[in-house]
Amino acid sequence: MAEKRLDIPAILNPEDMISPDVDDLSMMTYISYFRNASMNAEPEPTAEGEGLYRGKVQTPAHFKIMRNGADGILTARVEGPDGVVPSEFIDNYDGTYSVTYHPSFAGVHDIFIELEGKGIPTSPFHPKIEPDIGLVRAYGPGLETGKVGEPGLFVVEPNGHNGVLEVTVQGPKDPAICTIKKRDDGNYDCEYTPTMAGEYIINVKMDGEHVPGSPFHVIILPDVSKIRAYGPGLERGVVGEPGEFKVEPNGNDGVLKVWIEGPNDPAECFITKNPNGTYDCKYTPTTPGEYIINVTMNDEHVPGSPFHVIIEPDVTQIRAYGPGLERGTVNVPGEFKVDPNGNDGNLKIWVQGPNDPAKVTVVQDENTKIYDVIYEPTEPGEYIINVTMNDKHVPGSPFHVLIKDDYRNVVCSGPGLEGGTADTPTDFTVFMNGHKGELKVWIEGPNDPALATIFDNQDGTYKVEYTPTEPGEYHVNVTADDIHVPGSPFIVIVQEKRVRTGPSLGGEGKIRVFYTTTSSSAAVKQNQKKLQTILEKRNVHRRPDFEPWIALDVGMNRDFREMIFAKAGRREPPLMFIDDEIAPTCDEIYKMEAEGKFDELLRYMPKYD
Repeated sequence: MAEKRLDIPAILNPEDMISPDVDDLSMMTYISYFRNASMNAEPEPTAEGEGLYRGKVQTPAHFKIMRNGADGILTARVEGPDGVVPSEFIDNYDGTYSVTYHPSFAGVHDIFIELEGKGIPTSPFHPKIEPDIGLVRAYGPGLETGKVGEPGLFVVEPNGHNGVLEVTVQGPKDPAICTIKKRDDGNYDCEYTPTMAGEYIINVKMDGEHVPGSPFHVIILPDVSKIRAYGPGLERGVVGEPGEFKVEPNGNDGVLKVWIEGPNDPAECFITKNPNGTYDCKYTPTTPGEYIINVTMNDEHVPGSPFHVIIEPDVTQIRAYGPGLERGTVNVPGEFKVDPNGNDGNLKIWVQGPNDPAKVTVVQDENTKIYDVIYEPTEPGEYIINVTMNDKHVPGSPFHVLIKDDYRNVVCSGPGLEGGTADTPTDFTVFMNGHKGELKVWIEGPNDPALATIFDNQDGTYKVEYTPTEPGEYHVNVTADDIHVPGSPFIVIVQEKRVRTGPSLGGEGKIRVFYTTTSSSAAVKQNQKKLQTILEKRNVHRRPDFEPWIALDVGMNRDFREMIFAKAGRREPPLMFIDDEIAPTCDEIYKMEAEGKFDELLRYMPKYD
């Protein structure tokens, strides 16, 4: 055999090896051949790797196969308790092969490695696959929360762990029975029924080891259908007055919570637990409107919750004020305000006149929330003004207001209301048209008041004289029984006294513009166009005292043209004359227009010394 398998020459026979007569040198020579000899055996594949001996569920296992020069088809197959296990067989192209398999069930597996259908030495291998408790999953509402008397359900998924499932449920006092049913897919349905509120501890074990999340702590809620909340604070209320109510658990005690949502801000609720197990609740609303009162036991609403409570405004804090609640005049709108002071509700206002109700307009300011009220009295006499919030009268309501006659047909006219000249007396007349009210006149000047003198003509009219002392805008106030008559205050423009300059051009009381049609100057043309634009913008060309533009170079007498230039003090058109006096230059007029002062230039009174 040594000759065949190790290529060692047969210099001795087998029986020579035990013969006492064998030559020692031959024996030593023969034995020395064995030291460097190698077996001339048929090559066979081998395998190595952790995956041949052990593994873990749902964790890839690996091993390697070495061909070792052997020819033929190599195969590898892994079988587990659930049948053939998925695997990958990868040729590394170096005479070796990498194999990965994926066990999904715990237990002993079989790995068959074959060459041309014949198992290699030591095949099959029998790795033990350990279960992974971390892959077991327990879930469902019964592991999260529950309610007394309602079944708690949950599911256990072994995910390859084929051990013994054990579930125990410990209640606040006594354990609860849990039934376990295995489904066709290998999962388990678990069910228990809690008999009292409180914390339940649920232990879920596989082969005596807790699954992830176990033990589970589950809060079982009471049967809130038996809890009663009642009292006036859950029905109605008034701003500033405490709202009170009670909560009776009726044996279903737990964590009581009360929170109140107001129209704008939440309201704080104070809860006191009584020795008999009931609760007293109290809150104080600060603004009117709808309040939503939430009452829960262990985060579950009790019957009737959330309660919707209407809080009425505190009308004692509402203020109505203004001249329209004190006095008034026929056909003059009466005005007053209503400040709710944070009391938002249904505001109603109605005004009853001597015979008929008066029209009322109410507008609320979005920022201040104050109401502006306007009513329209149409006849003199007593008016009754009613102001209510949610059908309750505010302080002072109803108000009794005396409305006096109006003075709409009082007429004022005369030159003293149309214009004037400084230091020149002027006057106007007041026609009372049958009214007997007290007439008052006062005149406000630019700096100082002007003295007004009233003369009774004994025919229902009055003459008023005054002398403005300086030019500017005057306000002439005319009242009867402290009521402004139509048009008052009158705005009167008083002009400064002027001394006529140069000869007359015949333009007294008129507005004239002299222009050229033959000038080649671009500046002249531009100025004429701009002045025309300003005059048309102000509708000056439509005034009765405006004369159409007059050409200086077409049909005009030369001497008259020179007279115009001489009085103007300049020769470049356009030349604008107001009341026969030269107006400012075009540049100055443009500036006055930009500053809003051009209208003052057009106001003139043709009075001269």
